[in-house]
Amino acid sequence: MEENKKVKLVRMCWRYDVTTSAGRRVQSLKIIGVAMIAVLSLLIFVVEDVYLANENINIANDMENNLKSTLQVASLIHGLQTERGLTVLCLGSKGKEDQENVWNKLNNARLETDKALTTTEWPFDTDTLKEFIHSPKSLQRYLNQHRYEVGNKCEHGTTEEQISFYTLPIDLMLDWFFETVKSKSQENHVNLNGYYMFLAGKDKIGIERALGGSFFTNGHFSTTSHLVWFTEQSFLEEISLIQVENCCLRSKQCLVKK
Repeated sequence: MEENKKVKLVRMCWRYDVTTSAGRRVQSLKIIGVAMIAVLSLLIFVVEDVYLANENINIANDMENNLKSTLQVASLIHGLQTERGLTVLCLGSKGKEDQENVWNKLNNARLETDKALTTTEWPFDTDTLKEFIHSPKSLQRYLNQHRYEVGNKCEHGTTEEQISFYTLPIDLMLDWFFETVKSKSQENHVNLNGYYMFLAGKDKIGIERALGGSFFTNGHFSTTSHLVWFTEQSFLEEISLIQVENCCLRSKQCLVKK
């Protein structure tokens, strides 16, 4: 019985006389209802588009900030690599004129390192890295103390000490760079991974050149271990550059021009 009443009610809603006031009101309500469905659907699509656009903007901003940080860190790494090589070369320089020339270049390299240090927006996690790299000031103190120990004219220190000292912060920064690269999208991951491999290979070249500079100034390697070290860095350099070329082929955008 109740079901029959419901059926009758539905029929009444659809069977109406539009010439009456009640019929016209029903007709208006039906038109408004159909229009509201379209409006609500449109609003849902608009809200979804705005949400996705906002997400894309946030991702783009984060990516821009991360890319800016990685490029600044790369500049700092370059400064440390240059300072490392010139420090080793300065230690082995013979003759007043040669020593003065190398010292001037080393001093300029130190200024460039300090400049890169002050302009870098510090991105490193203080919970996982060594204390001296927690902030620009702590790294600056770390460098200044070592420079003081080396002396005004590079009177103190060995090749191994200089390479080990500068390679430690460089390796920490490269590790951070690698972790940052892993969090990128696939397209950017390929490009940045190639750039990371380029920086890693460049660091091996730097160590190789530092050892080669020591050989050049002394006329020989100080120990057999230096020769082995030199050969090892050359081998690792070749591997890194091959990996860079592979990344270039995969991304079709070579970051390193021969």
